[in-house]
Order: sequence, then structure tokens, then C-alpha cells
Amino acid sequence: MCRMLAYHGPDVRLGALLEDPPHSLVVQSYKPAETLTSTVNADGFGVAWYPGGEGGAPCVVTSLMPIWADRNIRELGRTITASRILASVRSATPDMPISQDANQPFANGRVLFMHNGYIQDFRRGMMRRLRDSLDDEFYAGIQTSTDSEHLFALLLHALASGGGTLAGAVRECVSRVRGWAGEAGLVATLNFIVTDGETTVACRACTVPPAPSLYVVEDSPAFPGAVVVASEPIVPGEAWRPIAEGTLVEIDAGRQVKTQAL
Repeated sequence: MCRMLAYHGPDVRLGALLEDPPHSLVVQSYKPAETLTSTVNADGFGVAWYPGGEGGAPCVVTSLMPIWADRNIRELGRTITASRILASVRSATPDMPISQDANQPFANGRVLFMHNGYIQDFRRGMMRRLRDSLDDEFYAGIQTSTDSEHLFALLLHALASGGGTLAGAVRECVSRVRGWAGEAGLVATLNFIVTDGETTVACRACTVPPAPSLYVVEDSPAFPGAVVVASEPIVPGEAWRPIAEGTLVEIDAGRQVKTQAL
């Protein structure tokens, strides 16, 4: 089961999130503390950020190497700064492909997306139904058979068809998958983080508890003026709050945090 984080605040070096903290994403790749299934996250990693400029697309870097073994991560961490950052280390669900296309974050235009969790028996139990619900544009954009990429397509469909907010699209996506999973008797764990470079939305959800862990911290000593969401606290001892199951957290452009039930 993957580990992921999102940063929403003043400009910060990538390395301040990925490498420097005591329980950084690099550490969580080989020594996670709260995963439900896996013991390491060695099936690659990804990091994305917005390099600047109004309306600009994010930059996404992914690798099939474990993050601890990729020498490029140190150079990226030392030189790149950004105010919106998403990153993930992957432990592939059994039967899911291990490929660079499958590594998150996923991007479409300005929207970045990450999913931590799984859908039980996805290919036989839900994939066709989910695909049939999509407009051609989002169906055609799917590159792999992973549940995570299909969930991103479903979220994009919800965002486009509803004409609403990221939070509304997340709600719609979670609601539909919960319904399909319930009808098929499948377990689905649905921790999402999604951003358009202005608003960031995270949720912790599942059909059968427990959901994977997810935390949020605001204006901490390590990251003043920022909001950080992460699968596990990257700086232990600070005021990280566990996000309750069935909860959505929305961070607006002014870094105000709103928490609500899904």
C-alpha cells in the first residue's frame, strides 16, 4: 500500500519534504509505520509540482526505481522549489502492473491526483462498469489497467460533467465507487489527494474499515504557513491530526482548511 503527501503553502524545496524530515517519504518507502498490507514501497515513486506561471501545467517526474535508490531525487530535492507539491511512493497491489505509466501522481491539464488504497478484484468486479460510465475523452486517456488510474478518469468525468468543484468531484467519485462496490460485495479503500494548483482536496474513505492512514498538519514549526497532508507524519511530535474515516479535507487558495463528512 502506497504512501503519499501533499504540500500547500509558501515555496519550499522538494527535499524538505522528500528527504530531510525524520520520517520523510524516502524513509516511508523502506520503513513505513502504518501500512495495512505492505512492508516496503519499492515499486517506484512520483513527484509533481507547479513550476510557476498563471495557468501553467504541473511538472510530473516518475521512476520505476525505489525512491531511496534514485540518485536524481537528491538533485531535484536540492534545486526545485514550489508552493504546491504532490508525491507518492508505490507498493503495487497484487495483479496490478508495475510500469512507469502506473506511478502517481497522475496529471490531466492542471489537475493532479493520487490514490492510496485498492479495489478488491477490480478487473473482474468493477473495471468494465466504471469504464462504461465514462465519456470517451476520459476513457481514451486511460493508459493502464490499475484501479488508481481508472479512479482518476472517473474523477475527471465527474469534474467535467458536474461543472463543479474538486471537492464535489471527489464526493461524486467516492459515492459511485462505494455504490458499485456494495452491489458487487467488494472492498474498496479510497484515500485521495487531488489539486488544481489552487485548491487541494484530500479524503479518507473505505467500504469496510479500516481505511489507510491519513494525517494533516497546519502551520507547524517545520512548515510555517503551510498545510501538509500525508499518509504518515513526516515530522513526528508535531500537531498532526488523523483524518477520520469518511472525511473530506479541503484547502483553499488562502490555505484555509475545511473538514466535512463525505
